[in-house]
Amino acid sequence: MRTFFRLSVIYFAVAMLVAAALGHLSSDRVAEGIAATLVFVTKLSALSLWLAVPAVAALAVAGRQQLTGQVEDLAYGLGGILFLQVAFSVMKVLIPDFVPFYADPWLAAADRWLHGGAEPWRLAHAAFAGSDAHLASVVYFTAWTAMVILFPLVLAVGDPDRARAERFLILYVMVWIVIGNLLAVAGSSVGPVFAGRAYGTDDFAGLHEALESSGLTGTMIGASQDYLARHLGSGSLAFASGISAFPSVHVAMAALIGFYAAKRWPVTLPFAVLMVGAILFLSVLTGYHYAVDGYAAILLVVAMWWLTRRFVATGAWRAPAAAAG
Repeated sequence: MRTFFRLSVIYFAVAMLVAAALGHLSSDRVAEGIAATLVFVTKLSALSLWLAVPAVAALAVAGRQQLTGQVEDLAYGLGGILFLQVAFSVMKVLIPDFVPFYADPWLAAADRWLHGGAEPWRLAHAAFAGSDAHLASVVYFTAWTAMVILFPLVLAVGDPDRARAERFLILYVMVWIVIGNLLAVAGSSVGPVFAGRAYGTDDFAGLHEALESSGLTGTMIGASQDYLARHLGSGSLAFASGISAFPSVHVAMAALIGFYAAKRWPVTLPFAVLMVGAILFLSVLTGYHYAVDGYAAILLVVAMWWLTRRFVATGAWRAPAAAAG
């Protein structure tokens, strides 16, 4: 976990340097970001409480295992998660500085082509009719966030197979940086729910009506979308204020965690598939993503899994850290 912590700190330092180079670290911008972050955290305090659950669970696992060094690993894991999440949030805000949003029309067209001319968000809302909007919000935000925060801690203190833990830890970092930053810049896009604001069109006006009628705008989903819409194009560094659609980090993380669960406990495969399918469905239902964003994310996770086989088997990933430490 020390390597994970070091990588996260390096990622954070790079993010700060890039933000400074692009003029995003002025005192006014930082103050605005802090203020907006505090408001957002206050409104979503329920989620903040839920985030305590993974930490308590990880501590319980460490206590049961009674293995030396696990508390240290847990501390490095928590620190690494903190630096990684702040760095990812900053880099996500900077996406349109590198490549202005452009890909939404192409992604929307790909969605229609793949689904026989139908728009996936319409299909999703037809299937969702009469369902519980608040449950959908809990699954998409609270449950997903808890899984994502808990995952590296489980790898740190709860997996006796260190080779497997190392491999999935590498994949965890790769999802944030490769899928969430590098490929997100290449496919710079905002997603259906923000396309009207970003491009000045009404192509997804029906989506906003569907979100309202389904009750989703009255949940954490609606609060998050309002928050993101206010910061779109502002360059604010407020936490979690960046927007990116392609590829979907939400789906990629669900796929990675589902893949891990199925590899470690094969009996969980049906539940893992159900979980990934639910996150993919909800990402389209809410308008955060095009369906193709999720499809691409799943394929990318599978590809990265294949590519890391030899890398982890030879221990090559430890060499840079050993040289630095």
